[in-house]
Amino acid sequence: MPKRTRSRSRWRASKLRRIVEAQRRLGIVPDFGDAKDVKEGKKETEESKETKRSFVYILEREGGRQTYVGFTVNPARRLRQHNGELVGGAKYTTRGDGKWRFAAIITADGNWWTRIAAQQLEYAEKHCRSLRWRRQGIASTAAASLAISRAFRFEGHPGISRRLLDLYKLLNSRTRWTSTAPEYTPENGRSLSIYIAEPFFTEALRARLGATANWNPVIRPLDAVPGETFL
Repeated sequence: MPKRTRSRSRWRASKLRRIVEAQRRLGIVPDFGDAKDVKEGKKETEESKETKRSFVYILEREGGRQTYVGFTVNPARRLRQHNGELVGGAKYTTRGDGKWRFAAIITADGNWWTRIAAQQLEYAEKHCRSLRWRRQGIASTAAASLAISRAFRFEGHPGISRRLLDLYKLLNSRTRWTSTAPEYTPENGRSLSIYIAEPFFTEALRARLGATANWNPVIRPLDAVPGETFL
């Protein structure tokens, strides 16, 4: 970038920060965080990205029909972004009315659980609608699939019912999230922790998810998420 163009870009960014700070003091705009973060949000160094715990989350909007799956290293901040309190939320979540809330959060311990592994799980959860009960060996009969589906059926929450059922299918049918992801084997000692919010944290759902064929998932209530105080 030519020197003159770079200087002009810095001047514009500085002017934007001053405008936003002045508007914030007058109460015209919500608090977006530090002024230097207004344009792109807080930037993390590569080192901090690798040391932070990774999370895959499922959101539900008020009304129970809209859902969203994402990845983050800071669930509390990410939820505020989706609700428009901070800049940086996905366009899908910042449009429309109604607040978003966490329905489920997935994380894990161990060196295998990296940012890449979490992002691969996020991708798989978003694209697992094509999984079929019998073709993937999840259930051998229609009656068996119906019995499983009932554990994931929540009245007034059709979106989350589908998302959690998709997660069950994913855990039962795959030993790797994507074609390039490392394969799960019992010898690897890999285990997922799945935190479910009320009113979805039921014994029926806990029994079904906890008994999946792969990944040794541990099912806990959402308020037990490590290091998070966003509830």
